[in-house]
Amino acid sequence: NGYMFSGGVNDPLIAARSSYHEWQAPITSDGKFRPHIKPLELYGKFISSFNSLMAATDKAYDNIAVGYYQPYYTTEYLSGKIKEEFEWKRDRYFFDGPARLLQVAGFNYPLVDIQYITPSELSKHKILWVFSIDYMDGATQKKLADYVKDGGTLIINPLLPSKDLNLKDNSTLSNELGIKVKKLVSGSLAYSAKRDILPDGDLSVVEAPGSTALAWTKDKEPCVITKKAGKGKVIFVGIYITHTFDYHIDVVKEFAELAGAKRSILTTPYDIHAVLRKNGEYGFLNITNFNDTTRT
Repeated sequence: NGYMFSGGVNDPLIAARSSYHEWQAPITSDGKFRPHIKPLELYGKFISSFNSLMAATDKAYDNIAVGYYQPYYTTEYLSGKIKEEFEWKRDRYFFDGPARLLQVAGFNYPLVDIQYITPSELSKHKILWVFSIDYMDGATQKKLADYVKDGGTLIINPLLPSKDLNLKDNSTLSNELGIKVKKLVSGSLAYSAKRDILPDGDLSVVEAPGSTALAWTKDKEPCVITKKAGKGKVIFVGIYITHTFDYHIDVVKEFAELAGAKRSILTTPYDIHAVLRKNGEYGFLNITNFNDTTRT
């Protein structure tokens, strides 16, 4: 863990999360070395040897992008219970949800600012996964709908926006794509053709003429659908997905692959992650082990 090189002890009077402050540090609070100090040492040597060459390369992305919506993150000047609850949901269902799960599944993706990107720039991304809650400005909703109709593939979860940023009714995206959320169902697993899926919140039961169901509630009502719209298609995943169990990695990977996403680098085991950085003359293949266990 490069975030914190050595463990320690917090003063209980000022500690936010108890006096414990170890967090997988390569040097423990009592000065012992953990096994992952060795790869950090090697990484330091690598950076000191190839720093300028590495800086001259760009990350090579797969054919899927992740949509980033600024208003979900501009909460610094807000306060109160509603803000705290929202930030918890945002971090749990986006950062620990598709953003994390796609990365661990082996996809390398760029983040796309869906509010400010131009339609022509957006069209360069053939597949776009967007985290959405129940509000989004109407212009961005329309941009996403046009992206699909012009040939893009949109994966959106866990909700479809039904209000704008002033919290006034606005279902532009749903109306443009012909998808309606009939109701929310709690206490039900979702069931796909391959497995049952534990959600971390309500399931969105949808009605979408011309769609194909990909997952259902226990009562056989569709909560994940795929639907053509114009020249493109949308996959609505009405499931709150977070990294509760490792099979949730497979769930996200399967939905991404249904959309046509492909990993350009395959590794075994799955949690060995590979990132290619290159320019026109050379490149670096970075291999990262997310597991504390040594892998060969």
